[in-house]
Amino acid sequence: MKATRTAILDFLESRFDQRPTGMDAALNTIQDLERLKKLRREVFKAGTLQEALEVIGRSTGGAGEH
Repeated sequence: MKATRTAILDFLESRFDQRPTGMDAALNTIQDLERLKKLRREVFKAGTLQEALEVIGRSTGGAGEH
């Protein structure tokens, strides 16, 4: 699961040139690998940082939204 979380964080940093504060903690709330993989696929489709944060927020109960 760590590799999947890292992939999401690396994507956000490389695509949007930032790593939002608290994102590590938000992703750590997901303990199911399949759910995390689904989140990764959805985040990779996001066209903007805001879209990515909304996707993460929905998957983490709001933990990723700003």
